[in-house]
Amino acid sequence: MSILALGLCLLVGLGSCKGKEKPEFKQGEAAETSKPAPKATATTVIEAPESTSTIDESGITWIENDYDAALALARETGKPLVIDMWAAWCHTCLAMKKGTLRDKGLAAIAEDVIWLAIDTEDPSSAAVMNKFPPKVWPTFLVVSSADEAVQATQIGSASVEVFRDFVGRGRDHANALASGLALADDSPLALLRSGDHARMNSRYLDSAGLYAGARKSFASSTNAFADLAKMEISALHELEDKKPCAVLGASELEVMAAHHSPNGVDFLYYAASCAEALEEPDTTQLRTRSLEAIRAIVADDDAALSNDDRSYALATARAIALELKNEPLAKALATEQQALLKKAAAQAGTALEEMTYVWHQVEVHAFLGQGEAILPWVEALEARLPNEYDPPYRRAWLLLTLDRHAEAHAAVTRALPLAHGARKGRILSLDADIYKAEGNMEKERELRAAVVAHYEGLPTGMASAKKLTNAKKALAAMDKAPKP
Repeated sequence: MSILALGLCLLVGLGSCKGKEKPEFKQGEAAETSKPAPKATATTVIEAPESTSTIDESGITWIENDYDAALALARETGKPLVIDMWAAWCHTCLAMKKGTLRDKGLAAIAEDVIWLAIDTEDPSSAAVMNKFPPKVWPTFLVVSSADEAVQATQIGSASVEVFRDFVGRGRDHANALASGLALADDSPLALLRSGDHARMNSRYLDSAGLYAGARKSFASSTNAFADLAKMEISALHELEDKKPCAVLGASELEVMAAHHSPNGVDFLYYAASCAEALEEPDTTQLRTRSLEAIRAIVADDDAALSNDDRSYALATARAIALELKNEPLAKALATEQQALLKKAAAQAGTALEEMTYVWHQVEVHAFLGQGEAILPWVEALEARLPNEYDPPYRRAWLLLTLDRHAEAHAAVTRALPLAHGARKGRILSLDADIYKAEGNMEKERELRAAVVAHYEGLPTGMASAKKLTNAKKALAAMDKAPKP
């Protein structure tokens, strides 16, 4: 299991569910894989926990999946528009919704902007996805109501303070432009805005350079510096040549290790991920330093990390430990993550909030060979959320690792009608993996072809050239495989 396989869900901001095909995790969600985990050995059964209520003290009123209505209201009121681009599979998205976005610390800015939540898998969201294509989940945007130009971007997880700063920055920029005031091209905010635009258009090297220019204006101890450093290294991570990413990771590691926040963890993830571009012993040294720094952040009880952020950090540390061939440490980190997740799920206010942890739960239990122990909890969660595809989808993956193929197919059958967009392609791919495990090449080929057809049929904005290319490669590989 490589560090890139476990990587973040998005990233960026990682505490993100980044798509790294790119793993759809936080910028660090552990990547999904159908590779069977060790057989379960645990005997303890984890029951569905009792829940407590969570209060929304943010004062925010969200408009759901209606960009035109939100934009019209923004123009009527003369306010900028904040867009939350999220997905049900993205545990960081759900963690932000139940944590930061409900916090009373946002009450001071709740009336300054119009708030729009876009479910990026809803078919009605295709036009918005085409206009503002996200690279990482969640992605948050501040958009001018006058010209629909992006004024600020936040990717992945963020503390209340960081998120409030992001909204304020975008609001002030949009309001200044609406008043006829323009920022100097070399000002930090202008550079940041240009960097966001370059990244949105996949000009990653340009984007990194602009973030670097903006970063020079801030003290290394500030949240702004940490956010820009994370954005810079995440942009470099997108390049085929990972050496610039590794060099930045090594040069700023000590500074970023002092940021006990999602930005710090995300930066360290990217540093370790890009370390392979260096020569030994530099590769091992950068990975080792990143691992030590992440463990120090997790050990800080006062760190600005949600339970989801801590789980992601532990998963990232585990992946680095495996790259360093330290399996005992990887197992210890997984055990720590498992205990954290059990406690977090027990503290969830609703079943939907518990779903935040479903992927991390099944993945870490499968890694530890304890898939059977977590299965009753996943089954109970599915029963409590009959309209959500994620529990049966994760249940199908878990059942595959347990070689319970018929049950895995049945779980896929329940998940598919509830899913839309690219995620439906993922579920079809999982079904193909189950048939592969059974040795049924005919059905596997049928499903691989269905995945290609599904991705080809997605509307502009939801379509993914990378996913389609990978699906075609998987189908072509089957055609080249020797007949049984």
